[in-house]
Amino acid sequence: MDKIDALRQVDFIIVGQGLAGSLLAYELIKRHKKVLVLDECSHNTSSRKAAGIYNPITGRKMVKTWMADELFATIEPYYQHLEQVLGSMFLHKMNIYRPFASMEEQNDWQGRLTSREYDAFIREMLTESQEIPFIKDDFGGLRLQTAGYLNLPVFIDSFRKYFQSLGIFINEVFNYEQLIAETEGITYKDLKSRSIIFCDGVAVRNNPYFQDLRFRIVKGELLNLKSAVNLKQIVNRGVFMIPKGDKMQIGSTYNHQDLTWEPTTDGREDLLHRLSKIYSGEKTIESQTAGLRPATFDRRPYLGWSRKNDLVGIFNGLGAKGVSLAPYWSQKMAEFVLGMGELPSEVAPYR
Repeated sequence: MDKIDALRQVDFIIVGQGLAGSLLAYELIKRHKKVLVLDECSHNTSSRKAAGIYNPITGRKMVKTWMADELFATIEPYYQHLEQVLGSMFLHKMNIYRPFASMEEQNDWQGRLTSREYDAFIREMLTESQEIPFIKDDFGGLRLQTAGYLNLPVFIDSFRKYFQSLGIFINEVFNYEQLIAETEGITYKDLKSRSIIFCDGVAVRNNPYFQDLRFRIVKGELLNLKSAVNLKQIVNRGVFMIPKGDKMQIGSTYNHQDLTWEPTTDGREDLLHRLSKIYSGEKTIESQTAGLRPATFDRRPYLGWSRKNDLVGIFNGLGAKGVSLAPYWSQKMAEFVLGMGELPSEVAPYR
């Protein structure tokens, strides 16, 4: 508590210690700035509830994710470096196997691969079933590399301990009524700061500085199963199956109507129905979780300043691809708020 008391004047207040807030705070600390991180220690956060997959080729049409070449060039070394800094393990590098749904899809990919556009991300194309127990893949599939998942609860807890060790973490619910944002600086309670940046996930719905931004909050549900198959790779077709020893995690649903944190019967049945199309083995449901994601309408994050005050910033809207987006954009956001670079218009809050 003594270190926090001594840090009444800081360069940046970061509100929210999920994936975005943790990485932005770290990038600013690396650049020798005084940072204070505020967050409520809660299990109901977007980052804690997410599966944490990073995948360079996504969607029903299987195309390279937005900015894949830039994002994935350094993503694994970046997280490996953080494991060393934090003394923890949370990165799980793992191939993703995407079974073909038909011979037509297989033929389509044989044609696509002649362009070499996907060389960095496709380990191999398989034209026959791999005979993985209980997995339906009659037409073979693609095996993707530079992929895997981040154990986000471990990641967040490790960063929290790191910030606490530096004496720069405050556990509290942010009170907007006590924020005074003026042209020359920020005052919050007895803190003074050069700027404040909100990385507050779905809590942005209550943020008076960004009420005019268009968010599309999405609810996603996951199942944790004990299964009859011990997968060595993530399988992704209709649902993703993340192997975790003799268990696997299944996801995800996409619900724009029910925006509660509670798991639902409909969500469970939807996941089991989609799972049955690719997996025929026995399974036992051990748990079900639900979370909300702060998505945007064009699936691009929001980085920049508020219209109401250009000392009040936002780094939010990473949606389902946060693990892929956060390393690259946290560095760009840190450079931007320090006046060391500009941000492209496609991530501008008021685009």
